[in-house]
Amino acid sequence: MATKEKSNNTADRELRIERLLNAPRELVWEVWTNPDHIKNWWGPTGFTNTIAMMDVKPGGVWEFVMHGPDGTDYKNKSIFKEIVKPERIVFDHVSGPKFTTTVNFIAEGKKTRLVWHMLFETKEQFEQTVKVFKADEGLKQNMVKLDAYLQNDSFSHFGKTENAGTHELTLTRMIDAPQALVYQAFTDPTMMTQWWGPHGFANAECVIDAKPNGKWKINMSSPEFPNHWCNGSFLETKPHEKIVFISRGFLDASDRAGIETRNTVTLEKVNGKTRLTLHIVLVHLDEHLQLAWEGSAEGWRQSLEKLNATVYGIATRQLIFERLLNAPVATVWKALTDGNEMKKWYFELPGFKAEVGYRFEFKGGPAPDRQYLHLCEVTEVIPHQKLTYSWRYDGYDGNSFVTFQLLAEGNKTRLVLSHKGLETFPASNADFGANNFVKGWTHIVHTSLRNYVEQ
Repeated sequence: MATKEKSNNTADRELRIERLLNAPRELVWEVWTNPDHIKNWWGPTGFTNTIAMMDVKPGGVWEFVMHGPDGTDYKNKSIFKEIVKPERIVFDHVSGPKFTTTVNFIAEGKKTRLVWHMLFETKEQFEQTVKVFKADEGLKQNMVKLDAYLQNDSFSHFGKTENAGTHELTLTRMIDAPQALVYQAFTDPTMMTQWWGPHGFANAECVIDAKPNGKWKINMSSPEFPNHWCNGSFLETKPHEKIVFISRGFLDASDRAGIETRNTVTLEKVNGKTRLTLHIVLVHLDEHLQLAWEGSAEGWRQSLEKLNATVYGIATRQLIFERLLNAPVATVWKALTDGNEMKKWYFELPGFKAEVGYRFEFKGGPAPDRQYLHLCEVTEVIPHQKLTYSWRYDGYDGNSFVTFQLLAEGNKTRLVLSHKGLETFPASNADFGANNFVKGWTHIVHTSLRNYVEQ
């Protein structure tokens, strides 16, 4: 448990927590120092993270935004002081509140004792942080999330089978959604376009016939791999429990695959969540694609991360979409806030103003005969960083909030779009279902906005 550390000089401004983790020290170090891992478990219960940079070396900068369950964003900046791999990390949290964190990784056989210590600048700052931000309880929850992540996340086993000499890959991840919904994510084309492929890929077209001998295909696209088709067929489908399918990628002009794999997905119920196990057997590999195959473990980790975000958003009706756009922040911000720009990729909103209190409306819907009047009001504006507005429907109960957040990554922009409060809309109207919002925002974020700002 988290307690004040007893010290003659600093006991009144310290927090300390210790836990024996059922994972080897090298793995615990990896999930602490790799931004693709730490963003998945950092923070108290209900928080998510967007990491702008994490340079794990003395003097290196760590900048990220924590997204609270109520929609509040908390910017954080730290400077690493000491890195002793895989034994110790020391960093200063330089954005308020200011404190120094020391994390010691102590190997105990195949397990790791993690000792986490926070020292605040003053007693007053410590007391205020505990009172306002519940830092002591948050530290406990953070450690619990780390322990759970180590047990459940997709850490792969990559090697050769002894009998056939074929390469295999196995990944396991706990998915924060019911079994039936996870199964649907693999068999519904609208859902699959939202999560399939590593970060940076969008999916413009997807066709799925989820039955034995049924075919599937998807058009993936990224700045490096535009118009990249994958296809395959289903070998076995056991609703909600198991899917076996062939995947063919790096297709040439004659539809010959450079990489072909046989994939088995098994789904197990675990306390309202789903343990997903993915077993991949390499069937064919062109020699020049060896590096692509070796990178498939990381590619699948990222895909499963996106899958988890997609089904969790649908299950909770709290949607989050993330996209790295090949355009500077100024270009993206103008596209989001200039009415003349917005009509080219979004909706017709003449005279739009990115000003708190500005109200606007437009009509839209899933079909010409099912159009709804949207009533919106801008609630938060941080130029070139954040835009939030309410989103409700004339004549219907409920209100939600759409947030566009922009983070600069060199000359590119990481866009994080969230739409929260969907649960307040009438559940009796299927047009307000989460699947429709997933389909709409997937097209807007990954196709229409992306194509417009990157043209």
